[in-house]
Amino acid sequence: MTAETIERPRPEVVCLASAVVGAGVWGAGLFLVSWPSWAEPLVTLGAFVICPLALFVTAPADRYPWPWRAAVWMQFPAAVLLLPSFARNPGPIAGSLALPWLLVTVLVALFGLVRLLSHRRGPVEEWAIDAGLLYLAVGGGWLLLSRLGARPLDFGEPIVLLTAGHFHYAGLALPILTGLASRELGGPVSRACSLAVIVGVPLVALGITVNHLEPSLALVEGLSAWFLGFVCLSVAWLQVRLALRQPVALVRLLFLVSACSLAGGMVLAIVYAAGMYWQTYWLDVPTMIRTHAVINAVGFALAGMLGWALSKR
Repeated sequence: MTAETIERPRPEVVCLASAVVGAGVWGAGLFLVSWPSWAEPLVTLGAFVICPLALFVTAPADRYPWPWRAAVWMQFPAAVLLLPSFARNPGPIAGSLALPWLLVTVLVALFGLVRLLSHRRGPVEEWAIDAGLLYLAVGGGWLLLSRLGARPLDFGEPIVLLTAGHFHYAGLALPILTGLASRELGGPVSRACSLAVIVGVPLVALGITVNHLEPSLALVEGLSAWFLGFVCLSVAWLQVRLALRQPVALVRLLFLVSACSLAGGMVLAIVYAAGMYWQTYWLDVPTMIRTHAVINAVGFALAGMLGWALSKR
């Protein structure tokens, strides 16, 4: 073993170490930072833990493209800077502290583009994984806008921050976990779910924007949310099938937790979208953050990523 091998750990090990240490730092940040709602710590959980796990489970089998290697090494310090960013009021200083995280998300997106170009003719489940990596940059951009205090398209808080969270979880984790499950299970249903997730994630963002700009088109937001919700229920069924194939009990449990959480979170999203359309408001935004967002972030994304990380190890 050479000295260079000793000094330079394999990048996959760095991903796992970053996720473990990041989980500890994030846990400490829950007590050290005054969070106005659950939205802020959930976004930082995506940066500290979900992102390095996503980089680990999508790591190339042979050689590492430079955007992937750069993202692996920059991810943890960029995530750490988000804590003081959220500790300050939105403005230039808070925005400058979030800028390195935007760079990380752009590097992850470049890695997704490299993957996409290597198999641009399919299979579709690989496209889903590529889409998840690409969508993360959208989350990084909206997170920067949130910390700057900007109002893109006249959207204010908490919508700007929630959009950033949407693309850290529904954008990053959902397509990757769907693509990995589809790769393992195969079949036309799995491929259809992968394609539907690729379309559904930006479709929800588009529906919200259309409704915001033209309230008379509220049905567009409802249809997009219902579409992605029912697609996610199908993805949850894929994860149940995947769990039943696992020989390791812990991996099987994590996949089942992820599947049940995705199903529960999407039922809430479907009910919320129906309430918004019919103006009955059964669920409001703060309630959705405490329920739908927490269930999707911890139960679905975290459990699912941990399951694949253990399976890959």
